[in-house]
Amino acid sequence: MGLSNFALFFLIGFIGYLVFLTLGASTPALLGALTMVSLARLIGLDSVGESSYYLNIFAQIFLGLYVGAGVTRKFVKQVYRLLTPIALVSFWSIAVTVCIGAFLSTLTSMDLLTSLLGASPGGVAEMAIMAYSIGADVASVSLFQLFRLVPSIIVIPIIAKRRTRLVGADRSIATLEGNYITLVKANFKNVLKLFSVENINMKGKIALKIFTKPILLSVLIATLGAYIGIFLQIPGGGMVGALLATSIGALLGMNIEVPPLLFRRVLQICIGILIGDNFTRDLLYEFYDMLVPVIVFAVLIFGAFLILAQIVRKLTGWDNITCLLATAPAGLTAMTMLAYEMDSNPVEVSMMQLSRLLTVRLIIPIVIVLFKVLV
Repeated sequence: MGLSNFALFFLIGFIGYLVFLTLGASTPALLGALTMVSLARLIGLDSVGESSYYLNIFAQIFLGLYVGAGVTRKFVKQVYRLLTPIALVSFWSIAVTVCIGAFLSTLTSMDLLTSLLGASPGGVAEMAIMAYSIGADVASVSLFQLFRLVPSIIVIPIIAKRRTRLVGADRSIATLEGNYITLVKANFKNVLKLFSVENINMKGKIALKIFTKPILLSVLIATLGAYIGIFLQIPGGGMVGALLATSIGALLGMNIEVPPLLFRRVLQICIGILIGDNFTRDLLYEFYDMLVPVIVFAVLIFGAFLILAQIVRKLTGWDNITCLLATAPAGLTAMTMLAYEMDSNPVEVSMMQLSRLLTVRLIIPIVIVLFKVLV
C-alpha cells in the first residue's frame, strides 16, 4: 500500500509542479507537490506509510551530497566564525520555545508539555513521536509544527525571488521549463509539443549526464556516509553523514559531482510529499478549533526569528536571504534545500539549522523531564 500510494502521490506532486510552474511560483516543484499532496490527504487519500521513512533518507542523502560538494578548504579555515551565530541561534531557539510554549499553555487549554513540543523547532515527525511517548496531544503538536514549517517554505522563496545560476544540464532543464510555460500561455493543447523529438533528445542527454561515473561515485560516497550517520543514531544522521563523507572527499581532492537541476526537481517533489503527507482531516478539524492560538503562535514565532535574522546579519555580514534561511524555524531538510536552490550559502545554512536541531533535541527533553518532576 505504501509503495503504490507513493507512486500516486509522486504523480500528484508532479502535476502540482506543472501547475505552480505555469503560475510562475518560486520553487514550483516543492510548493506544487506540498499543496497537491496536502489536498489529496485532506480529501481522504491514505498516507504513503512506510515509504515516508525511505523517502526521508533519500532526501537526506542527496541534500548532504549537494551541500558537502560545496565545502572548500577556505570554508574549513573560516568555520570558527560560525561559532558565535550558532551559539546565538541555539540559545534563542530554546528561549523562544520555552516562552512561547508557556504563553500558549495559558492562552489555550493545552498543557505545558503539549505547548512546548508544539513550539519546538525540532521536526514535525520527531515532535509528534515525542508527544505520543509522553502522553501529550499529538494532533495539537503536529498542527503547530506544520504552521511553523509551511509558512517558511511559502514566504521565504517569495521574498527571495532569486534563482541559482544555471550551467550545462541545468540550462537544458530551465529551457524545458521555459518551453512548457510558453506553450501553456500560447495554447494549452500545444503542451503535447513538449514531447517533440527535439525535447525528447534533450531529456535523453540530461538523463545521461545524471548517470556519469563521477556522479555515481559521489552518490555512493554520500550513501555510505548516510548509513554511518543513521547507524550511529545522529539526529538528521542521513544528511549529516552524507555531508561529512562528501565534504571530506572534496577536501581530499576527489571529483565530487552533484546531479543536475532535473534531479533537484525530483528531490523537491519528494520533500513536498513528505511534508504534505502530514495533513489529515483530523488536523483540519483541530485547526478549526484552535484558529486564534495558531495565528498568534505563527505571528510570535516568526516575529522572534525575523528579529534573530537581523541580529545574525549584523554579526556575519551575510545577505538577508541567507540569514532568513539560517534562522527560520522550519527544519534542516527544507531550509537546506531552499538555500541550495537560491544559491544562498547552503553550507552555512545547513550548519546553523543542524546545530539548532541538535540543541533543541538535547535540551527540550530535559526541560520536559524537569517539568514533570517539579510539577
